[in-house]
Amino acid sequence: MNKVFHIALAVILAGAVLAASGCRRGDQQPAREGRITATAVYETHFGEAPNPQEGACFALVGFLPAATQEGKVVPLPLFLFKQEEQMRQLVERLITVDEGAAARVGVASPFAENTTLLGLRQQEDTVIVDLTGQGDLAAEPQRARLILAALGHSLVQFPGVAKLIVTASGNPLPGSEAGYVPSPEDVAAPGNPVVLGVLASWEQQRPAPEEVSVYFDRPVTIQQIQLTDQAGNRIEGEYFQSIFNMAVVIHPPATQSVSEGMPVRVAWEVTDFKGRSSKGDQMFQLMRMEHP
Repeated sequence: MNKVFHIALAVILAGAVLAASGCRRGDQQPAREGRITATAVYETHFGEAPNPQEGACFALVGFLPAATQEGKVVPLPLFLFKQEEQMRQLVERLITVDEGAAARVGVASPFAENTTLLGLRQQEDTVIVDLTGQGDLAAEPQRARLILAALGHSLVQFPGVAKLIVTASGNPLPGSEAGYVPSPEDVAAPGNPVVLGVLASWEQQRPAPEEVSVYFDRPVTIQQIQLTDQAGNRIEGEYFQSIFNMAVVIHPPATQSVSEGMPVRVAWEVTDFKGRSSKGDQMFQLMRMEHP
């Protein structure tokens, strides 16, 4: 799966969202029948969570360290489709976020590239997370603090959770031996919406891709959006929102010249569900998206 696609679906959404979330095409679609359950932390940072067109899902928040604000963590929206083991699902998303893609939303991953979640359990108000592949974190106290902050803020949104212990291959991280308690003062505002990238998928050897999609880092309302090629020609087709309002999808005609790697200019104006706005005009490289 493409790295930008990985983080766009939230930091982190699972690929199954493509099939499960449905699409929204203004008033042309029937009323949504899906149901979403959002944590209070999600609603605080991102407002009302958009429903899927069908099925049930869950809106949560994952936190990662801010790239430019020392000691701060940034909230990122995350959607799950399974009710079981949501803490485990959340942690697994966070430890696999790509560093380069994370930079576009102003966060940095503190986890080593080969991080694996060995175990996760809750004892009363404390969650114990065991990771492997971290090296000697006793010699890297700053990275240890960032790991605790990312996981601590992410996990205390679950009912009954107040503290976190993280072990690396069985050894408690410095600062979590007695249970790490995250401070709400360490949470930075998520800022304005960000375009993560432009991706396309081809099927059955069609000359044009089946879909061209612009991904945002959170659910947004579209005021204006247009895609053009390097020569200024508009990428034609119906524009509609999908993926929990985190993507704008276009189905270009087979006659349109669209190729992998071509420059695509995106002009957009959007607002997220907390009223934060973003407006821009930027060139992106069209990347190939592989369906999971």
